[in-house]
Order: sequence, then structure tokens, then C-alpha cells
Amino acid sequence: QKDIKPWKHYVPVKQDFSDLEHNINLLLEDQELEQKIIKNASEFANNNLLKKHAINYYLNIIIDTIEKL
Repeated sequence: QKDIKPWKHYVPVKQDFSDLEHNINLLLEDQELEQKIIKNASEFANNNLLKKHAINYYLNIIIDTIEKL
């Protein structure tokens, strides 16, 4: 799965930051939630955002393009 999701991979914040303090307090009060988000975010980054993943992504685009010629 390649979709990043709020409260699973990151803590969402409204564009005007009006909920920032509230969301920080939620994490401070719920260390289990905090640790789950940290773990999920780390796993997502390791599985999707490393240099080798970017190279593989672009390589697949090139291969697909060549196959269509």
C-alpha cells in the first residue's frame, strides 16, 4: 500500500494550524498512539521513500514506455 494516511503515518494539522495544540496534546496523552504513528511512518519511509525505490519507480516508467513503442 502506497497511500499515506492521517493518524496512521502522520498527525494531521489544519492549514491554519488551529488544531495543532490539540493534536499535540492528544499525542502527549496517548503514548501508544504516538508510538504507532512513529512505527508506521518509519515503515512507510523505509518501504517507499528510499533512493532505491525512486530508481525502481523511474526504471519501471522507462520500461513501460519502451514496451509501448
